[in-house]
Amino acid sequence: YQNAIDSLKRIDLAEVQRTEIRQEIAFYTAYCQARLAIAGDGELLDAGKELNKFIKKYRKNYHYLQTVETLGEVLVAMGRYDAAQKQYVILGKAPWPEYKLRATVLEGRVLAAQGNHEEAIAKFYAALAMQVDSPATKEQHLGATLGKAISLAATEKVDEAVAMVTDVIARAEPEAARLHAESYNALGRCYLQADRKKDALLAFLHVDLLYNSY
Repeated sequence: YQNAIDSLKRIDLAEVQRTEIRQEIAFYTAYCQARLAIAGDGELLDAGKELNKFIKKYRKNYHYLQTVETLGEVLVAMGRYDAAQKQYVILGKAPWPEYKLRATVLEGRVLAAQGNHEEAIAKFYAALAMQVDSPATKEQHLGATLGKAISLAATEKVDEAVAMVTDVIARAEPEAARLHAESYNALGRCYLQADRKKDALLAFLHVDLLYNSY
């Protein structure tokens, strides 16, 4: 992401005439800044402002929904869960079933982050019940399973949660690096709930060593 930002900074905006290209530059600059900030390498508040600026200025841009989702992630990282929830509601109002599924999973994660695990589990069940004919559906369903597992672990159903996460890792496509990173982080959290610190450490190390871009 930093390399992308450095490349974008070398573009002389005064020489860019097409509106579409200027919007692409604005989106990728804001998006990369946000991804860095979420990972701890940048200011979340500044990243959020840039995303919000893009959303207000370019509502008809085809990156609009991706920007809304990313802003939600930034707000979650800031602990502003109510504001994040509003972004995911916007995402869920999109006419495409894939976005409704994605929004449901993300709303579940926000509820879990606030400790509302029973409500979160209900959201994840709702997401798993959505039958969407899309290549991304499998990954979204696996993401919902991860979220459900984390909330189950938090409600002391650790063995069931560990089994679910292990199954997700086995079923995820090898190239789905982000999903694998989320899975091993979820597995680590489950083990921590059971006070299995060594197992938790080994799970987290998978992310640090294999999927550290996430």
